[in-house]
Amino acid sequence: MTKAAKVYDYDTERIPLVGNHTNRFAAATKDQIFYNVIPESIENPITKKVTIFLNKRGAFTTHTTLVAGAGRALYYWTRTSKTYTVIANKLYAGTSTIAILTLTTSTGTCWFTEVSGGTDYLILSDGTDMWTIDTSDNVVDITDVDMPAGPTTPAALDGYIFIIKSGTDEIWNADLNVATSWGATAFLSVEMYPDNLVALTRQVNYVVAFGTFSVEFFYDNAATPSPLRRAETVALKVGLAARDSLAQTDRRILWVGQSQSGEPSIWMFNSLTPEKVSNEFVDKILQNEGSNLSTAKGSFIQHKGHTLYILNLNARSLVYDLDEKIWTDWSTNSASVHAVLPYNFFVQGANNAILALHNTDGKIYTLVPGTYTDTAAAILVEFSTGKIDFGNTHQKRLFNLSLLADVESSGTVTVDWSDDDYQTFSTSRTLDLTTRPYTKACGSFRRRAFRFKHSTNAPFRAEAMELDYSDGIH
Repeated sequence: MTKAAKVYDYDTERIPLVGNHTNRFAAATKDQIFYNVIPESIENPITKKVTIFLNKRGAFTTHTTLVAGAGRALYYWTRTSKTYTVIANKLYAGTSTIAILTLTTSTGTCWFTEVSGGTDYLILSDGTDMWTIDTSDNVVDITDVDMPAGPTTPAALDGYIFIIKSGTDEIWNADLNVATSWGATAFLSVEMYPDNLVALTRQVNYVVAFGTFSVEFFYDNAATPSPLRRAETVALKVGLAARDSLAQTDRRILWVGQSQSGEPSIWMFNSLTPEKVSNEFVDKILQNEGSNLSTAKGSFIQHKGHTLYILNLNARSLVYDLDEKIWTDWSTNSASVHAVLPYNFFVQGANNAILALHNTDGKIYTLVPGTYTDTAAAILVEFSTGKIDFGNTHQKRLFNLSLLADVESSGTVTVDWSDDDYQTFSTSRTLDLTTRPYTKACGSFRRRAFRFKHSTNAPFRAEAMELDYSDGIH
């Protein structure tokens, strides 16, 4: 059989746009990177072929305006259908700008936990004091002298409130169903590993104790003076490098972890099973934070059908998609430059709305899936490829570049490229998303990286780029 002749004097390659960070350094100036997109995989049920898209995130728009100041905590209580917000030294309930509590502290993270049963109430702690809040927004200061000083990260289980005694390995508990009453010996020491405790959280029917270099699980054994008993078979020699990076949703916990023999990384408990979810590229970013890593803030959200872990660092905002198992970056657009998201606390509010507390302006924002301009500026989508050479360093000529993206009623995307390892980029070209987004006569290269940007007030979803090129000999 005679081989059919080529119709065109070039080859065509379709290159998917999705991937993980491949940064050689911690900075996002070189190699593959993704800003303000959500990866979405779609599997054909017959062929089992998977197609992956980059889908633009929703926008942050104003939801509630309170009083400007340092944002310290945000909680949505379904029992009252209200948000509870700590800004500076004030606690606000719902949309009212009249505070229901004045704290003695005005900076630093605060923590909420919820107790349900015979009497429903919230617990609020600021690391110095602790209060109960009932469904009528009555606030009671817990003043029992037996409660340890400096209560942090309260956790509730079976009618008990548990806290850490600062600087120790001790987990203290209030009396059963009485958060304001504490016993002088109502504590248990963590003993599996010699370690001071950093934070508590709840996972299924366990209290999880995070130390500096270890994690242990405890269950309610209905004993005294502490009701807790250690789950001997569930422990991990990876601790908590950043207390406020700890976030919990359904049966999963994520945190910035550290061991005594390695660099920081991101870990997850899926039910009771631990796994490392960061790769070596994300680990470089964490290591580059240095002492700033201890201030990292982590939260879970559900957005556009995806469960996302948002980690605010000093230098950037990392986002881990638990469904696709891919890391991306989110940012706010600051004069066409990516800046760290100005929100450290996220909750799911009424009607499944995602709410975010701004760090300074006293406003709660909502993340809207079908909106594409943040309150401050248009969302800046940006993604760069790795260096493409089709398996050799021959001189190539690129005749056409096509972006496989959804056709929209408005909007453009720009593309430029670097042939010298991201040191310089070509003049940007504009592709029209209302028709076929493509460009011609793209010059010669040996190895080329492409960069795309989209910042118009319109949806954006892209699958791949298609390159028509010829391959030379030298």
